[in-house]
Formats: sequence, structure tokens, C-alpha cells
Amino acid sequence: MIEIRPKAFLSTALLLILSLGLMTLLEHHQEWKRLQRQYYRQEQITGEQIAIKKIVPSLTNEPELCLTCHLGIEEISPSHPVSAFGCVICHGGDGRYVNKQAAHRGLIGGRNPSDLRVVEQGCGGRGELAGKCHSNRPDWEANHILRVKKSLQATYAGGIHLVRFSLGLDTISQAQYGIANIMEDCIHSNSGLSFLHSYVVSDSSFTDPGNAPRPAAPIYDRHSILAVQSLSQPRHL
Repeated sequence: MIEIRPKAFLSTALLLILSLGLMTLLEHHQEWKRLQRQYYRQEQITGEQIAIKKIVPSLTNEPELCLTCHLGIEEISPSHPVSAFGCVICHGGDGRYVNKQAAHRGLIGGRNPSDLRVVEQGCGGRGELAGKCHSNRPDWEANHILRVKKSLQATYAGGIHLVRFSLGLDTISQAQYGIANIMEDCIHSNSGLSFLHSYVVSDSSFTDPGNAPRPAAPIYDRHSILAVQSLSQPRHL
């Protein structure tokens, strides 16, 4: 006959109850559940169940759980429906998980896969989509990444030229410098340029940036820095 010791039995039962209680508490306070409750409360949505949100984008046919945490995020455009693209195809990461550390492993560009430092990975098309997105397209107009990287906004050629021309450092009304060396073999507009020199120098005296070694980050000459600071100050007419 098995002898049951009351104290040992009570201790085991109490430990079991505490373990179950702790598991229930941890289950209730999982990060994705907290985020859903927070979202529904902020948007004043009632009646929605706290649950895993799964999508299977038609372009990848791979299940993704990203929207479990990232509720209420609008589609970037009608050309990028979530039902077709999902999240991982552009943002990277691992859509199989709801744990933040695991799900965000391999994320492209943090919150912004179109950051110009990683835009080829995020928007250029990978795997079966290579050459079908915003890069390496046969139609030049569709190569948006290349066009953006050589644009006035990305090179900052207009800003650099405006300051230098205002100071008399440039004598022609055409931009010559950008934040990186740019070459263009095919000009598609009357205002297009065939090249821009990288505007970086190592000291306060101006040397030809086209021949200067490029540091890790641009260092503009002292005259232009002072001019930019001056132009940024409010003026009273």
C-alpha cells in the first residue's frame, strides 16, 4: 500500500498550482497580446478577439504572422497589396514568429526598406522576383532605384551648388558636385548631367573633390558649412 504524506502532497499540489498560475500570467502578458490590446484600446475597437493574425501572400505562398503585432498598418500603395506581397518580401525578417527578436532577425533597413543604403535588398526584388520590382528592369523608366540614387534629392547636387554659387565658389550655373561620384552614360532630359564629382575635402581649404580621397562620411568645406548655417537662420524682412 502506498503511503501518502500530507505535507509532501500539499507541497507538490501548491507547486503545481503556482506553476500553472505563472504560465497563465506569462501567456496573458505576451508582447503580441499586449500590443493588440493597446491597439484596440487606442482605436476604440470592441469585440475583437486577441489572436494570432496569419496571412499567406500570393507571391510567396509562405505564411506570415507579422500583422499579429503590426495591426492597422496601411498598404504602401494599391500596387503593393498585402494579400499579394505580405511583409517579408520587402522588409525581410522572419514571418514565422511572433517573438520580436526572432521575427526581426534579418530585417532590412530597420523600419524603412527603401533607405538608400539598403534599397536594393528591400525594393530591388530578390529570388524569383529579381528583375521584376524596382531594379534591373529592361525599361529604364521602371528602374526606380537607379533613377532615385542619381536624382537631385539623393545627390544633394542642387543644395551644394546653390551655396557654392552664392559664395562665388562656382562660376557656372550648373551643378558639378554631389555627395558621391555619379556617372551617367545615358541622359534622358535636357537638364541631365553626365557626371558629378564627390564633394568631400579633408581640410578647410578647397581642393578638387573629384580627386580627393572619400572618407566614411562627407566633410564639406568650412565656407559651405557656414553658408548653410547662415541660410538656415530665420530672416526678418
